[in-house]
Amino acid sequence: MRQQFKPYTKVALLHDIGVSAIPLTDSSNGLLECNFVSVTASSRNNNLDSGNFFVVAASSIASVGKTENSIYPAAAMLLNSSALTSGVPGGVASTEKGVVELLLPDTDRVSTIYVSQHKAQQTFFMINYGQVFTGNALRDYQRPKGN
Repeated sequence: MRQQFKPYTKVALLHDIGVSAIPLTDSSNGLLECNFVSVTASSRNNNLDSGNFFVVAASSIASVGKTENSIYPAAAMLLNSSALTSGVPGGVASTEKGVVELLLPDTDRVSTIYVSQHKAQQTFFMINYGQVFTGNALRDYQRPKGN
């Protein structure tokens, strides 16, 4: 069994600690139902604030502590925070060198992600997303082989 992937990319520049909704769109700007999302962060300047982290949450998957109109920012994920969050489907990574990857099962798809960072700073978020699927080995002979 061989997997194939049609990738799309997006770059978002975030400045504050609020939650930003980032739609995952195809080349015609329509929402794309994705089963794979990867988010990497990079500071706009060389003075990355040590200890900063970011949270990526999937919009379309139900969870405790998250409703359609209430998404907690990264600051609420800290254990000493007064906000109670639990079971948020997504990931947390260091802004300095972390990556959050979501590889969803066939029953789940996401067309919008929520991104939030713990400390306010200008940070680029590089997002790779798309649909991973099993290829058809019987059609390999139809692919161009070159001269």
